[in-house]
Amino acid sequence: MIPIQNLYYLLSYAWNTLEEAERVAIDAEQYHRLPDLFAKVLINGLKILLKRGLDRDYQSQEQEVAGVKGKLNFSATLKSNRLWQQHTICAFDEYSADMPSNQILAATIQHLLDTPSLDKQLKGELQGIQRMFPRVKTISLSKKIFAQVQLRHNQRMYGFLLHICRIIAENLLPTENPGRFKFVDFRRDERKMNRVFESFLFRFFQKEQNEYWVRREQIRWQWDAPQDPQHLSYLPIMETDLTLESKSRKIIIDAKYYRSPLGGSRFDADKLVSANLYQLYSYLLNQAHRDERSRVATGMLLYPQIDAPLRLDYRFGEHLLLVRSINLNANWRDIHQNLLELL
Repeated sequence: MIPIQNLYYLLSYAWNTLEEAERVAIDAEQYHRLPDLFAKVLINGLKILLKRGLDRDYQSQEQEVAGVKGKLNFSATLKSNRLWQQHTICAFDEYSADMPSNQILAATIQHLLDTPSLDKQLKGELQGIQRMFPRVKTISLSKKIFAQVQLRHNQRMYGFLLHICRIIAENLLPTENPGRFKFVDFRRDERKMNRVFESFLFRFFQKEQNEYWVRREQIRWQWDAPQDPQHLSYLPIMETDLTLESKSRKIIIDAKYYRSPLGGSRFDADKLVSANLYQLYSYLLNQAHRDERSRVATGMLLYPQIDAPLRLDYRFGEHLLLVRSINLNANWRDIHQNLLELL
């Protein structure tokens, strides 16, 4: 299993928030459980936000007020039967911190406080942050509420902390005790970790080298449909995990996060997974017509290293096909160096 401090680096690259991760200034090696790590990141990040002041904006409100404020809702006022007390129902804009981004932060604090396994000292720090927080509406964390957040380009710290909130929300499950939660270690989930691994590699090669242009490349099948061209619309579009291209070279990398890159079945315990080879083969074959770099492009399957390093070299026509692994349990400087050496 990937050490927590390395996972923190992977996530920081994957979210494109490496500078913000460094600003919160935590020592990830101090933490041995993910909820403790994320709680400390949230604490340090919120201290930065509270010091400079949480974001506020004009929020539409409709509520009962004394007198009239903003736009009078005459029908609702009559139904409230409070007009005789000179109270009305009015709609107005109020400059407030009660907005989705702050609601998510507040809800995440409460969820962590409701997690019995969280470190007691961290709970005390979270309670201190909670007391400093302005009053905002209590919400349930969901994909919908995260989708409502709109951040400006200068709100990168908010963006980083909302990534932390989202990953906490996705991995906190209710316990048998009402109002209590437990954190699921998603490092055991290959599907989730595959997304992290792929995004990490994309951002890492974007940031840490300047020889190659890094992108996700869409590749169309080089097939004809002579009887009816409309049949081509049913073919799926292939998209690479990452394509690295320089003036003279092109590398297509397909990232696969498996507990073991070998063994598609119990009968092939020491063989590569056929589907991964077919996929990379299709990429190389269907993009080869584009230009000279594409005609001789290199394909690479990249896995996390489980036991021994995996280093296999093949050739198909003009294409090199490489199979490599990277040891995500190693010291971070070694991981950094080894990834650059792949190119």
